Amino acid sequence: MIKKLLELAKEEKVLLDCCIGPANAITIKVFANHQDFVTIHNPSSFSDDEIIEITKDVIRRAKND
Repeated sequence: MIKKLLELAKEEKVLLDCCIGPANAITIKVFANHQDFVTIHNPSSFSDDEIIEITKDVIRRAKND
C-alpha cells in the first residue's frame, strides 16, 4: 500500500508523510498548496483501494483550499 501511496504522490506532484500511531492508526499528511491530513483508525478494515481513494480526497483538499 505504501508503494501505491508514493506513486499517487508522484503523479499528483505533492508530498506525503505517513505515520503509524497508537493502535496502528495511520495518519497521512499531504503537502501541496496547503497542508491537510487524514487519520485512518483501524486501517485493516479498509482495502488498499479505499485508502487510496481517501488519500485522493485529502490531496484534492490540500491542492484546492
